[in-house]
Amino acid sequence: MKAEQTTAQDKLHLIATEAASSGPLASKARETAAAIEDFKTSTEPMDVAAAAFVERLAQHVAPPISNSDDFKWDAEANPSVVCPEQRSLAIYTNPFGQAVIRQERSWDEEDDTWICISKSHLQDVIDRLQHILSSDG
Repeated sequence: MKAEQTTAQDKLHLIATEAASSGPLASKARETAAAIEDFKTSTEPMDVAAAAFVERLAQHVAPPISNSDDFKWDAEANPSVVCPEQRSLAIYTNPFGQAVIRQERSWDEEDDTWICISKSHLQDVIDRLQHILSSDG
C-alpha cells in the first residue's frame, strides 16, 4: 500500500511540476505542486493528510462555482477549467514530400483542416513557431 501511494504521489508531483512551468494555468499548477509536496512530506495519518490535501486544492485551485447554465468555459476567467479545448493535430509527410499539419474536424465541419508545407518553406515555418514559443506572441 505504501509503495502504491508513493508511486501515485510521484506521478502527481511530476505532472504538476511540468504544468507549473508555463501557460495560463501555471499558477494553479504551482499551487497543486506545492500541495502535493506537502502531502508527500506530511507526518499526519493518511486520512488526515488526504483531507488536508483535498481542502487545499478546493480553496486555491478550484473555487466554488454555481451549477447554472451560464458556466464560463474561458480558462483565464474560470480557474475550474483545467483542460481548455484543443482539437487533435497530426503532423506527417504526404506522398509529395510536403509536411502536412492536419487538424481534426469539429462536430460542425465535414472535413479535417489540412495545411501542406513544401520542404523549401518548412524551415521558415519552424523558425516562426520557435519565435512564438520563445516570446509572448
